[in-house]
Parts: sequence; C-alpha cells; structure tokens
Amino acid sequence: MGFKELNDKMNRNVYKKILFQGYSMYPFLLPGDILLVKRYALEEIMPGDIIVYQDSNKKKNVAHRAVQINPLKIKGDNLTVCDDMKLSESDVVGKVNSIERRDKIFPIDSFVSKCVAFLSTYNCTQNNLCK
Repeated sequence: MGFKELNDKMNRNVYKKILFQGYSMYPFLLPGDILLVKRYALEEIMPGDIIVYQDSNKKKNVAHRAVQINPLKIKGDNLTVCDDMKLSESDVVGKVNSIERRDKIFPIDSFVSKCVAFLSTYNCTQNNLCK
C-alpha cells in the first residue's frame, strides 16, 4: 500500500490531503480515496481512529486503524494481524477526519464509521490478533 502526498505543510490547524492506495483498509477505504488528515498528539488517538504514520522500513505513509492504546497497536481492517511497529510521536502524520470519494466528503465521526471502528477493534481484541 502506498500514498501520494498532495500537500507539503502539516501542522495541528491544517488538514493534509493524502491519496489512499491499496486494499489493507478495504472496504472502508478504497484505492483513490482522498484522506483528510489532521495532526494529533499520540495521547489524543483512541481505539477505532484511523491514523496515518510513516513506515520507517518502507519509507512511505500507511493508514491503519488504532486497535489498542498503551501501547499503541494498529491494524488494517482487511488484514489478519497488527502492524509490527512501535510508533513514536514523530512517526504519526495525523488522524483521518474525513474521506473524499467521488466528489463527496464522508466524515469519520459518522454513526456508520463508528460502527465499523467498533467491530474492527472488537474483533482484534477478542481474537488476540494484536499481541
């Protein structure tokens, strides 16, 4: 999965647009979706949030869902195991606030989004997918 950055600057008051590619978050995120990402501190990340982080091994951005906090564990909705990464504040690009798809904007805090987030994190914790 890869991303193409569409904006250069990122701070806590500015949204960054990132073009999503790949199927790790399918069917919630689709290739071609534009993610509107805002900078957050690690303490503000909650289970169910979709975060974008810099993968140091592959030198690219990755968008996956936070399934556990303390320690932070993340996983693609369409994957069977958590990412094997220890993220630091500098690795996290931000949290996805909304998705732009075919000229429509879908907020992440909608009821459907929260249901998908709950099911994804519940499945991970109940089945010990993130150890």
